[in-house]
Amino acid sequence: MYQLSTTTMFLYIVIAFVISIWYVIRHWNLLKLIVKCIYAYIRCPGRGLELLGMFQDAFPDIFRVRFSIKTVYVLAKPEYYEKVLSSPLAVDKPEVYTLLDQFLGPNIFTAAENLWRQQRRLLNLSFSQKRIDSHSEIFLEEADNLAKELVTHASQKNLDLEGLMRVCFAQATARALFGVKFKVTVEDSRKMDRIFIETARRGVHLFYVPSILMPPMPKAFNKSLSDAIIASKSIIFERRKQLVRNKTLLQDDKPQTERAQKSHMLDYILECPEFTDERAMSEIILFLIAGNETSSATLMYACLLLAMHPDIQEKLYHDVVSICGLDDPITLEKLPKIDYAERIIKETLRLFPSAPIIGRYTQGDLDIGGRVIPKHSTVYLHIVYTHRDPRFWQEPLTFDPDRFLQENASKIYPFSYIPFSYGSRNCIAKVILTSEVSL
Repeated sequence: MYQLSTTTMFLYIVIAFVISIWYVIRHWNLLKLIVKCIYAYIRCPGRGLELLGMFQDAFPDIFRVRFSIKTVYVLAKPEYYEKVLSSPLAVDKPEVYTLLDQFLGPNIFTAAENLWRQQRRLLNLSFSQKRIDSHSEIFLEEADNLAKELVTHASQKNLDLEGLMRVCFAQATARALFGVKFKVTVEDSRKMDRIFIETARRGVHLFYVPSILMPPMPKAFNKSLSDAIIASKSIIFERRKQLVRNKTLLQDDKPQTERAQKSHMLDYILECPEFTDERAMSEIILFLIAGNETSSATLMYACLLLAMHPDIQEKLYHDVVSICGLDDPITLEKLPKIDYAERIIKETLRLFPSAPIIGRYTQGDLDIGGRVIPKHSTVYLHIVYTHRDPRFWQEPLTFDPDRFLQENASKIYPFSYIPFSYGSRNCIAKVILTSEVSL
């Protein structure tokens, strides 16, 4: 009996060994890739997109990852983007996005489809091209203030260019969207940045750590969030005072020029009964963070790329001078004529999109063309990978604004360039971002 048990156990060991060898051989390339990614991450943490790109190189169009009971699909094919972003079955955002709800409350960025549609219809009124153009004087004034700050600090050995840009865009956002002159310091901008970074970091950890086991958020995050809430309350209070004063002017029958007031996003929110003050505060903080992050990052990358390519910088300078002169300010009327600046921004967003990867959650089985993504799956679209994919772009890592010349537009592969997402749930603030950065 003992001999039989030993033989049986030996047989089990041999079978397990053979299966292990078969598995290693079958998945050898994948295992090498996993080990390579782990090693790269240990050597230099914070390289999530680079590691994701390694997997995408091995599986260019689509790959699937399982995290415990969660299944995540990562796509990097333009045809798949079109199917996902055009489908009514993939309008909702995945679970990781709802972290913003926990800290900020309900907002348009993370809202479920039914609530999002209601909010989007209301807020769209504030983001039309005509409405954003009406705020061009604000953008020009804040840009002029930024230029003066840069001149003041030009002699400094270490210049916090990013901090100054964040201040510029946060103040421009507050004036254009909320109708309030809101003084922002570099430290304030860092606090908004901290909210964004810590929330994003927590979202990444959710993939492999259950939420119940998550440690508390750092004290610095809680302090930054508390300060942001206080600031949003102050903005609401100030704007309500202005609206009451404007109503009094109307009743006093002042001249039309004095009575005329531009509508702002916050005006629509405060007038809508479905928006409580808490929800209004959520939207204010969200747009301050978004304005702080996306616009400043795009301009920073544009400055970096221009510094790396002095020939393109010189061409832009001559283009601006030939249209505006040396002393005349850039105006909204002159801006469309500076088409080279627009191409530089587009090329910057190709290399460094404001949202390098976006997520969706499927409410039903989704056919993306030859493949079906099951219901209740998380889908991520690897935008930055496609923007740099040599299958769709010649010399993809070369900074070349002329890719976006009108005669080259037809050569751009469909859905290979979507810096602001696509479809009904695209970036609501894309018009204001391009206007702010251009001016």
